[in-house]
Amino acid sequence: MSLKHIKDGSVRDVLLQLTEALSPLYEVAEARSIARMVVLHATRWQPHQLLQHHNQNMNTEPLIQLNIYMPDLIQGKPVQYVLGEAWFAGMTFKVDERVLIPRPETEELVNWIHQENKIIHAGILDIGTGSGCIAVGLASMLKEADLCAVDISEEALAVAAENAVMNNVKVNFYQHDILSDKGRLPADKMFDIIVSNPPYVTESDKPEMKKNVLEYEPHLALFVPAHNPLVHFKAIITFAGQRLRTGGRLYFEINEAYGEEISNMLSEAGYKSIHLRKDMQGRHRMIKATVL
Repeated sequence: MSLKHIKDGSVRDVLLQLTEALSPLYEVAEARSIARMVVLHATRWQPHQLLQHHNQNMNTEPLIQLNIYMPDLIQGKPVQYVLGEAWFAGMTFKVDERVLIPRPETEELVNWIHQENKIIHAGILDIGTGSGCIAVGLASMLKEADLCAVDISEEALAVAAENAVMNNVKVNFYQHDILSDKGRLPADKMFDIIVSNPPYVTESDKPEMKKNVLEYEPHLALFVPAHNPLVHFKAIITFAGQRLRTGGRLYFEINEAYGEEISNMLSEAGYKSIHLRKDMQGRHRMIKATVL
């Protein structure tokens, strides 16, 4: 794709140029949304200021910044990686290719946990924390909770730790391989809530995925073998059965294709009060269960 250069003009003109440059990669609505994101980031405006300045000329400094972003944007690099940040649960998170970009359905999961669990001093574990969005989000919402988070990737844990500091919350991070249950998480640590958004995309799904996900987001956090797509769920169900206190709850973000199968796995493992929940798109993307 030929390199686009954003020319001088009003804020409205700049938004149109950005949208046009991105339209070969994205549907118009998404291209327009990305254009707004990068202009807001370059100008450091609040969303309402974009409309206020719509007909004013774009200042030189943010225009220079926009043209620095352009080569990566038109190559399909996710806008969150280009800007180095993403927004989740009302907070800003650092993101780069070491971690997945936080998704809206994950924010729905965090809100669900927050609504149902106002326990003071609850012990919460986030498995496969990545950017730390779940753990940091819950630590911000549940001020008295004791938050722990694990990941197999040291690089991801470094990003997550930065995000905890940046958002002024305390989370204890440990490198831990949930499939082998080996790592630095204390062996005697018990929890009231365990939550995970584990890898659940099969290798066979790759042809249907967007280029910007396949080429930039970490495959370790995305993919599972086609012959064993629920490998992480099986391990976490077993682990949580040993680490949850009586009455403790296990929450998952899931692949909608496996909702019934995961429900059956939980039931067979002795979990009760199993609830499969739809996201805002009407897809079964979350599940919870209780240890009695």
